[in-house]
Formats: sequence, C-alpha cells, structure tokens
Amino acid sequence: MNIEPTAEARKTIEQWLQTNLLDELNSWDMLPQVVGDFPENVGRGNLTAIKRIESMDMGSMQLKSLSQSVVNATLSVTLRVGLYVSKEDYDASQEVRDFVGPEDDDFSGIYLDTDSKLRVSFDFDLFKHPPMVLSTKLRSIGGRNTNYQIE
Repeated sequence: MNIEPTAEARKTIEQWLQTNLLDELNSWDMLPQVVGDFPENVGRGNLTAIKRIESMDMGSMQLKSLSQSVVNATLSVTLRVGLYVSKEDYDASQEVRDFVGPEDDDFSGIYLDTDSKLRVSFDFDLFKHPPMVLSTKLRSIGGRNTNYQIE
C-alpha cells in the first residue's frame, strides 16, 4: 500500500543525509565523470562537504509492514568536491583539459577543489520506532551533462 510520506519519514531522511550522504556517495567511483564529465576511469574524486541541499522531493511511501516502509527521495544538492587528475590523464583527455584549463607548468598531477550541483535519487528503507534508515539504494546520480541510472 502507498501513502504520502510522513513528516517523521522526512525528518529521518534529512538526519541520515546530514550524517551519511558524503560517505555513501564517496563509495562510488563515478564522481569525476559526474562532476567533470571526465571519460570513464579518469581521475579520482572525493566529496568533502555538503554546501547545501536545495530541494528534496519525496515520492509515495510504500508500506512493507506496520513498522517498515520504503520511500524514494530525489535531491538537488551542492557539494564540495576534490578532484585529482594525473599528468597522463590531463594529456590524454580533452574533457579533463577543458575542465581544468591550461597548465603550462611541468606537473605529475593536479588536485583541485570545486563546488558541484548534483541531482541524486535514493530509495530509503525506513523503520518507524525508533525512527531510522535501515538501508539505502542509490538509484541515480547526475551532474551538468552526465547522469547515471543504477539498477
């Protein structure tokens, strides 16, 4: 049975986001592709801060039992991202050079910090008492030009 998400569900998800979002997204290796439109397997990324959550749209709440439910939430969030690219990746990829800009100096790699607005969708498995997120499933993550759907 599906119902409208409760205020308690929203609060539980918001608390989870503040404490777990960075770790959850850092566990995926696609950040350079999402943030910088880099080719696959180029660069490394690390989210370092949540700058702001602009919006959170919640879908209907699917009741699994009296004490457990699943709700999808789609976020628009600005995050601080650290990106690293090697000299080899810089030389081999026009997308990397476009993102980083011209580099005249001799270097072995470049580390840069940038803010990035991402759109992220999760399924949250929620427990009612005590209110907590039991598990999450990342459904999609997207940046300026790149969007990944996760099955």
